[in-house]
Amino acid sequence: MPDDRTMARVAWLLPVACAAIAYFPITGNYFHADDFLDLYQLRNDDAAHYFLRMYGSHLLIARHGVTALFDALFGANPLGYFVVVLLTHLVNVAMVYLVALRLSGSWRLACVAAAMWGVAAVNEGALGWYAVYGQVVAATCTLLVLAGLAGAEQDARSSWGLPVRWALLMVLAGMMFGAGIAAALVMPIVAWLMLSRPPLRWRAIAAFVGAAALLMATYATLRKLELPLFGELRIETSFALAGLFNFGWHLPLLGTLLGFGLAQWPLGPLSAPLQISALVNVVPMVGGSLLVAAGFLCASPRSRRHLLACLLLVLAIYGLIAVARSPFIALPMGLIGLARSSRFHYAPGALLSLLLTLSLGAVAARIKLSARTANLLFAAWAMGLATLLYAVDHQINHFDIDRSETAAVLAEIRRSIAAAPPGGTVFIPNKPFGSVGMFNFGYRDRFPGSAAIFAIFYPDNVVDGRLVVFTSTDPLTLRGARGRRGATLLSRPPDLPDPGAAAKEAPP
Repeated sequence: MPDDRTMARVAWLLPVACAAIAYFPITGNYFHADDFLDLYQLRNDDAAHYFLRMYGSHLLIARHGVTALFDALFGANPLGYFVVVLLTHLVNVAMVYLVALRLSGSWRLACVAAAMWGVAAVNEGALGWYAVYGQVVAATCTLLVLAGLAGAEQDARSSWGLPVRWALLMVLAGMMFGAGIAAALVMPIVAWLMLSRPPLRWRAIAAFVGAAALLMATYATLRKLELPLFGELRIETSFALAGLFNFGWHLPLLGTLLGFGLAQWPLGPLSAPLQISALVNVVPMVGGSLLVAAGFLCASPRSRRHLLACLLLVLAIYGLIAVARSPFIALPMGLIGLARSSRFHYAPGALLSLLLTLSLGAVAARIKLSARTANLLFAAWAMGLATLLYAVDHQINHFDIDRSETAAVLAEIRRSIAAAPPGGTVFIPNKPFGSVGMFNFGYRDRFPGSAAIFAIFYPDNVVDGRLVVFTSTDPLTLRGARGRRGATLLSRPPDLPDPGAAAKEAPP
């Protein structure tokens, strides 16, 4: 068998290959819910309104920039989007391997950490829905910083270059998704735990404090601008503000999120988390908790600081989710259903995998396993994982209902255009579009149904020499007649009188 140094350089290919096998099917996914809203507003809004708009209480300036880039490259073809999502996930799997390798010194533990997280069924919630891609990139930035911190002790440099680059990565993470903000807020403490050389340590702490301050200032500014710039407060904003200090909601949700996240690591690809009983999670959750406790007891002081850094990041991300989402406990899904929303677990899942694997390494070091025993255990684990990947149907929601509704709307639009005489105006009755999602469906001024779908898939309102206009008598829909496309795309039916300014009450 090759020596450990050689294996450490090539072993990352195993978890990356496993993750590629598990998640290649997402390249067949379609747009869903907020994706449609995002693409329409990219085409309709001016740059300030598009890039400064917040959704789900997330700061999304950088994420909107990525979407604009993807739109320039791929248009409205979801294949390109999800190929990039898959590639980003594979990069993240490799980064988990690198962080675990640098912290544990064991390529076997690094493989386990990266592979168990890389194939976990719970990741489908973030990887399969493009709207959550910001969390995937926020995880990339956080893992890059952790890899830098983990390798900085062997780096003789102590200039400001490394800390500034790490801080900029955390700013990018925070402007991609809320998970990045949570990680950035505790990164000064993480740097204090993971670094020991005084010049670099204090420079890193100062740089991370600056990054957190910049994110908080930007967040507060956009919150102030939400009402004057957009004329409304998003419903999730009102919910989050209403329950900001309701710790009776936050703490139960935090505990349930943490417990469910702990349970997903040993389950791996066994079953989609929303299709198994909550009781199935109890045994791995208790086992994971005991493993972490044993890891803290067995670890050396230096390793214990690494464990604490990972735990702090996990608690920060889950804690911010609990604060922002706890008011939704009142919905029919309840506490358990909310905590099992798989999109919440991608970034914290990577850090939990590091925490659990490093704990496993600390326990193994205390037991003093021989190299031969470690190799046999690793081989057994690898064969078991390969068997599961082959035998288990990794269920992916491709959002085929959304694809079918979109195809039906576009087919009806094409028929209407083809039936009209060349050079004229095609008046098409506007219809609601259900796949835009529950939280967006009622805001017809924000997403005016089939007219918005037309704007997403057609770059111009003139098609085959015919001007396309969507007609509606709904006052709320007609309020959406603004912006680069909507202003000329929506109108009252030509045979009905215009009641005047009532249909033009939307703020500029």
